[in-house]
Amino acid sequence: MRIYIPADIAYFLQSNPGCGRFETAPAPHVEEDTSSSEKADNPQIRIYKDVDSRYILEDLIAKLELFTEEEC
Repeated sequence: MRIYIPADIAYFLQSNPGCGRFETAPAPHVEEDTSSSEKADNPQIRIYKDVDSRYILEDLIAKLELFTEEEC
């Protein structure tokens, strides 16, 4: 199963490499018909096998607190 995550979480994970276990692979190339194929010259991407969910939830809570402070 593949799960794509928002860019801000991807940056968050990349900034702390110890928060999950990952492997690297070439990024898939999306064809015109939306199928994907592998190309050797595509950039390497991280594929996370597991992530520290507490780390992600703490970031979410901090963002929600900032959002609610702005509304008051």
